[in-house]
Amino acid sequence: MIYYQDAHLTIRDFAPEDVAPIVQGEIAQGWHASAEKYEDHLRDARAGRAVALAAVWDDHAAGYVNVHLPGTEGPFAGRGWPEIVDFGVLEAYRRRGIGSKLMDAAEAVAARHSDRVYLAVGLHNGYGSAQRMYIRRGYMPDGSGAWYNNRPCTPYDTIYTNNDDLVLYLTKRLTEPEGGYVLRSARFVAADVLKRAISPGDTVIDATMGNGHDTLALCQWVGEGGRVYAFDVQAQAVEHTRARLAAAGVADRAALYCLGHEHMAEKVNGPVSAVVFNLGWLPGGDHAVTTRWETTRAAVESALGLLKKQGVLVICAYPGHAEGDREREALTAFLTALRPQDFNVLAHRFLNAGPGAPECFVVQKQ
Repeated sequence: MIYYQDAHLTIRDFAPEDVAPIVQGEIAQGWHASAEKYEDHLRDARAGRAVALAAVWDDHAAGYVNVHLPGTEGPFAGRGWPEIVDFGVLEAYRRRGIGSKLMDAAEAVAARHSDRVYLAVGLHNGYGSAQRMYIRRGYMPDGSGAWYNNRPCTPYDTIYTNNDDLVLYLTKRLTEPEGGYVLRSARFVAADVLKRAISPGDTVIDATMGNGHDTLALCQWVGEGGRVYAFDVQAQAVEHTRARLAAAGVADRAALYCLGHEHMAEKVNGPVSAVVFNLGWLPGGDHAVTTRWETTRAAVESALGLLKKQGVLVICAYPGHAEGDREREALTAFLTALRPQDFNVLAHRFLNAGPGAPECFVVQKQ
């Protein structure tokens, strides 16, 4: 597929024949380059996990960028947002606008899946030009600080090496692509449903607190007179969420519990307007600590009982790993069996998005 073309420059899908000239060009400029990285990008693209783009200048491979669908690392892993990964232009082809056109194409790809995109940029001066470019394009630090080897750095620690693994994560809100309406990712659908279902003064539940992004959005939507109850089994999640809410000035609107979501009915009397689940693991946390169907089922049953008439239950599921696949399959069977006289159930997923793409389930009480 061609994403951009003029007299000299073409942006198209990365192809196997691009690997050798890119690697040779990077070796010529003194980099430790190998074909393995680019072959991995091609495998991800073939599996539907990413879109890999190449910039070709007068028939010569000159640059590359990849869009992971969705991103799997950093503070936004698990949110369904695309991540721009491994962006570069060979030194011999710089100062020709190639980098800007590559980023335009990458953001256009991302905008078909979400209204947000994120990326990581190194902190040493070798990334200086990229740092300036990202800021000019509207990317902003996410507030989680520096990360090293996919873990947030501890303040005042001195154990980190200023290499390519020491990064800062940046995010950008994307505008609607030209051409009008586009199909969006599960996370976008979830947010859209919740915004429509929640009114100022409502009571709502965040069943999987994570790093507090959903909790913050819920606090903003219910307003000063509303109430948000949020649950997570990890103290780290509660701490991150409490800090996020305090920074936004809405901490008084939420009750945060370091408690499994299967116990929500012990803390919330109901009725509630909305309950949201974001299944999987804590972004940036231990992937061994993940939601499991046994407790998720109990929590979903409680949520359905707490919903008011016309209230919504919104669940984002993340297949692509063993427990995620098992949880999604069991959840699908459970929701399919709900009586249509009691609930309307909607499933949103892209059939050709490849393994690991998030899926959204919406249940409305009749």
